[in-house]
Amino acid sequence: MNQKKIYDCKDNQKLYRFLIFPYYVLLVGLIFVPMGFIFFDSFRDTNNPHSLFSQSLTFEYHKEFLTNLSFLYVLSRSIAISIIVTFLLLIIVYPLAYLISRLNYILQTFLVILINGTMWINMIIKTQALVQILQLIQNNFQITLLETNFAMILGLIYLFLPFMFLPVYTAIVKINTQHIQAAKDLGASDWQVFKKIIWPLSLPGVITGISLVFLQVATNIVAPRYLGPTTQITIAELIENKTLLSGEIKQACAIAIYLSLVMFLLFYLFKKRSYNEI
Repeated sequence: MNQKKIYDCKDNQKLYRFLIFPYYVLLVGLIFVPMGFIFFDSFRDTNNPHSLFSQSLTFEYHKEFLTNLSFLYVLSRSIAISIIVTFLLLIIVYPLAYLISRLNYILQTFLVILINGTMWINMIIKTQALVQILQLIQNNFQITLLETNFAMILGLIYLFLPFMFLPVYTAIVKINTQHIQAAKDLGASDWQVFKKIIWPLSLPGVITGISLVFLQVATNIVAPRYLGPTTQITIAELIENKTLLSGEIKQACAIAIYLSLVMFLLFYLFKKRSYNEI
């Protein structure tokens, strides 16, 4: 009997490896290989686009990025915007998700579809709709809204609210209400119930939402272009300018490398601290 279990376990492992192999191929082909080319291209010292391997390597593009204060300012500004938008989204979404989770099933379904339905609409169309609304307010009340940091942050919140809402709502709605009721029966206050039960159990959803929003906001180009100030750019716009306008592909690759490193470091520190609290 034990020998049969060992054989079954080995067969399951073989089946698992067989099923997981295509995902490893996609992971390598769609993530590691392109990132490898970006990393390699940032060190290439050649103007021949048909040459795969350069005769020499250079740190010129990396040195230019690290010593250019305007580049570092754009990077820090983009990260700061991403942190602000993510924080505001969490403050808006968490109470909203909790309140919706307390409603009846039909109303919950309607509101969830209403909120997440905007994910099916193109970002440019949604941004243009917001531009029209802000322009209408601006013309009627003589308030400068367009081409400001406020409009850009508002647009980013509008665009990425569903990405924060869905994982947070899913985590909250899965919390067993009997745990909450048992805590209240034992004399716990509403704040204690939230601190000891609701928040820890919903934290995985919060981490997922922050991960989805933070990375996308930092590299978003739609809201800064249509809503943000024209005198300041974000890191995504800088990469686009270097790639399409200036034709400095290698410089753009170097910028993308450092953006990825900073985002990975921040994401790692956040995940490490968050999981220590669970």
